[in-house]
Amino acid sequence: MRMGCGVLLFLGFAMGASQLLASEGAIRGGESLIDSYGETMEYRKALAPVQEWNDSARTRFREVQTRELVLWSLIHDLVLPGDDISEIVKYRVKEQLGETVSESIRPEPDLAVAVVEAAGGVVLEGPVHGSPIRARLSPGDRLRIDGSTKNWYRVLLVETGRGWVHASLVGRVADDGGGDIPGYVRINDQDPTYYHTAREAGFPVRGPLYGHDYDGTERRTIQAPDGHALAETSGRYFALLLMQGSGILEDGRGVSYASNRRFEIMPEGCKGITATGNWVVPFHTFAVNRREMPYREVYFVPRSVGLLLPNGEVHDGFWFAHDTGGAFQGTPRHRTDMYVDRAEWVGWMETHLVPSHGRIEVYRVDRETHREVYEKYKDQLGPSMPSMRRDS
Repeated sequence: MRMGCGVLLFLGFAMGASQLLASEGAIRGGESLIDSYGETMEYRKALAPVQEWNDSARTRFREVQTRELVLWSLIHDLVLPGDDISEIVKYRVKEQLGETVSESIRPEPDLAVAVVEAAGGVVLEGPVHGSPIRARLSPGDRLRIDGSTKNWYRVLLVETGRGWVHASLVGRVADDGGGDIPGYVRINDQDPTYYHTAREAGFPVRGPLYGHDYDGTERRTIQAPDGHALAETSGRYFALLLMQGSGILEDGRGVSYASNRRFEIMPEGCKGITATGNWVVPFHTFAVNRREMPYREVYFVPRSVGLLLPNGEVHDGFWFAHDTGGAFQGTPRHRTDMYVDRAEWVGWMETHLVPSHGRIEVYRVDRETHREVYEKYKDQLGPSMPSMRRDS
């Protein structure tokens, strides 16, 4: 039976209208996600300064972080296809959240293949127990990983796109296809920890810290190397300052550890002076075990590439081995302390960088890359630049 021309035109119009409505729905959905992400990001920033103060605040901060990560993953999925809808959504991201956020949306490299060992596993929509199920797993299934949080792997599924798998389901993670990076030397995978510049303003004087319970009456003197007093502070803040190595005092002066529990005043704009004499660079300075990672080397961490950092930077993957500390005495060799500037950004790094199996892949770069990276960051490394005098 032949359909009349008018019927065909009507069906064609109806199909076109249906596609248009679907496109408009996708765009409106994307805009709603962007609004929710922006609100959640601002809420997370507001909670950040107080999240270290008590367990309740810390729990709420982590919940908001997780929601932010889920929303960002959904926006990321909308933008990546490269069609007209995705271009409109990306434009909205740029318009509402800024150029830096927009430029951080990019295809992520496949990191590894996870092998499922536990029975009864599922892939969830988000990195939260109770999220909708996207797929069911069987022992022996191989999952392509393209990201992670502290306890979850983000995986690519052919049928349903991205999903999340809890680390307890994965028996091992193997490199797949990437191999070593040409010209770089892979060292032992590292257990990452984090340190920051200890800020005195607003830091509670009471409460437990590093195994001691402070009642707020303890007072300590911060001394210069020659013994004269720089400032009086609480015992609890002094303990934090000793552990972190540098701090910003209530009056705005910066101090950095010198020796024998004494400190030196830092130049204006400096947030910490490393063991090599350089200034710390947020999200780019390593404190290392010198038996394994010599000073003044540059290291590449693939997992940090493309991270949109809390300070607005998109990470290039490079880190300087410039620092060390007493915390490395008697610890396992394969440990690296990463400088993150602010205490509230420790939790962010734990959520966005640390793989749930607890280690990161690290490479020592070639000499040409070493020179290029030092040149790129020379203005942030301090005026003396001692580490440019690299031993051959």
